Amino acid sequence: MKALVIVGAKKNGQTDKLVCQFVRGVQSAGHEVETEYLFKKDLHGCIDCQTCKRNGGTCVWKDDIASMMEKVLTADVLVFASPVYFFSISSQLKLFMDRTYAVMEKIRNKKFYFIATAAGPSADYKEDCKKVVEPIQGWLDCFEGTEFVKTLACYDTGAMDVTESKSFIEAETVGSEI
Repeated sequence: MKALVIVGAKKNGQTDKLVCQFVRGVQSAGHEVETEYLFKKDLHGCIDCQTCKRNGGTCVWKDDIASMMEKVLTADVLVFASPVYFFSISSQLKLFMDRTYAVMEKIRNKKFYFIATAAGPSADYKEDCKKVVEPIQGWLDCFEGTEFVKTLACYDTGAMDVTESKSFIEAETVGSEI
């Protein structure tokens, strides 16, 4: 099994700590996993020029997305990770999702996981997290045979470190079960 983790967060932040724990679980189960950090990439937003649809999925932008799309197409499992910024995913992750339009017909039969962190208290954010997941589910609905397996969310990260949470412990188990 081959997993690709796309991280729309900074390195060593709360979200990344949860991602690293998930990755430990994937590796402990003997699966291959690669993590891509979007903040390190040269990325341009989709401008809806439709060039990709006229030339076999090649975008007009010459940035880091092309190599990442190859990884998306060969992965069995896709994992997105993002902090919740103002009731939504990070702009880097949204940009990445938009750019998959170029190859959307080729993305199929994937398992999908979403990892999220939010600074706010769980009493407030648990219900609001559903609003964050809805657009991701809409995106996944574009791909044949894709299964949204699980959302792993940690709240209260403004008051505690994610490593102190139940979600941190759960992340390794979830990763090992992909």
